[in-house]
Amino acid sequence: MSVIDKCDKLMTHVCAVFRQFCPMPKLSKEGYKITIGGFHNSDASKFDYTNCLKMVLMLFDVRLSEFDYDDQIAEGEIVITDMGNMGWRHFMKAIAHLITAKFYMEFLQDAAPIKIVQAHILNPSGLVHKMFTIFRPFMKQELLDVFHFHPNGIESLYDYVPRELLPKELGGSDEFSMEDIRLTYIKKMEENR
Repeated sequence: MSVIDKCDKLMTHVCAVFRQFCPMPKLSKEGYKITIGGFHNSDASKFDYTNCLKMVLMLFDVRLSEFDYDDQIAEGEIVITDMGNMGWRHFMKAIAHLITAKFYMEFLQDAAPIKIVQAHILNPSGLVHKMFTIFRPFMKQELLDVFHFHPNGIESLYDYVPRELLPKELGGSDEFSMEDIRLTYIKKMEENR
C-alpha cells in the first residue's frame, strides 16, 4: 500500500469518528486563533486514538504553513473540544495509549510552535474527568491553568469566546460551519502531500 493510500485510509477512518481540527476563519480581538474539535460520532468501534493524533498533527502542519487571518499570525490558541459523544469504549481506547498521550503532551507543551491560552471542554462527562485525571501528570501547571469545563451547555463558553467567532453548530455565525472548514483543511492537506 502506498503512502498516499495509507493517508487516504487514515483520513477516512479518523473522520468517521473525530471532528478534528477545525480552525475558525477569524482571529479574536486579542489575536487568538480558535480551533474546534471533538467527537461527532459515538461509534467507538471506529475510534483510534493514535490515528486521531496523527491526523490532528498533519492538519496542524497545514494550518501553520499559512497566515492565520489577513496576513497575521495568531498570538495564541483557543482550543474548544466537544466531548458530548465520548463513551466508555472511547475512554478505554484512549487510556490504552498512555505512552502516546505522554509524547503528545510533551510535544504540545515543549515543541509545538503555539501557545494555548484557553482550552475549553464542552459537555464533559464523568469519563472525561477520569481521562483528564489520568493524563494530568503529563501536563505542566501552565497548561492545566488554561482549562475550562462547560458541563451545563454552551452558554458559559460565550463568556470567554465571542459568539460571532464560532461556527453555526456552536450558536455562532451562519457564515461558516465546522464541516465546511474541516473539508477545506482536508483538501489543503491533500494538496500539500
